[in-house]
Amino acid sequence: MSGMTHNHPVPMYREGTAAAGIEGPRRAQLAVLHRAFPGPFNAAQAASVLGTALAPTRRLLASLASGGWLARVRPGWYVAVPLDASEPSEWREDPWIVAGTLFAPGYIGGWSAAEHWELTDQIFNDVYVVAGTKVTPSRQTIQGTTFVIRSVASTSLFGTRRVWRRQLAVNVSDPHRTIIDVLDLPAAAGRAHARSPAESNSRLRAFLI
Repeated sequence: MSGMTHNHPVPMYREGTAAAGIEGPRRAQLAVLHRAFPGPFNAAQAASVLGTALAPTRRLLASLASGGWLARVRPGWYVAVPLDASEPSEWREDPWIVAGTLFAPGYIGGWSAAEHWELTDQIFNDVYVVAGTKVTPSRQTIQGTTFVIRSVASTSLFGTRRVWRRQLAVNVSDPHRTIIDVLDLPAAAGRAHARSPAESNSRLRAFLI
């Protein structure tokens, strides 16, 4: 996400031919949000860094989102749109950053980790997440990306590495843990509805080769 310093003014966003500028106190508040939150945040977190009450903070965030300065990730959660975004209304946060924040504690696993570590040649559009708390529903679409979430005990969150996605570190299962997870649950390799153990094993072998 683009940084924000005291020496660089906030640029003007434009949608079509209408300028959507921001002035005065809200410009300063937006700068605070950019500095404080490189990823998704909620109204309570924003109120804490802004030093404002929760109700007016919610109204502020809704207004900034309507103006294209923030993007709604899901109800109650926002992300600051990069200041150099050419089309703010079309901008989407990195799905791994979304997962690392909204489904914490947890890690990127399964087919998404396998793709990251080049353990498979398959390309997946959905993101597989292992969460250390109960998450429902287990399949959620956020900003156009589908997340498939497996809920496990928090004591199972080991065997991971931190990878940097812009300014945020996101946990991803290391290659060995990725294979262990797939052996434990072959559906994590990308087959959501295996019809038989033999079919599952066939898919798993293809995944590991």
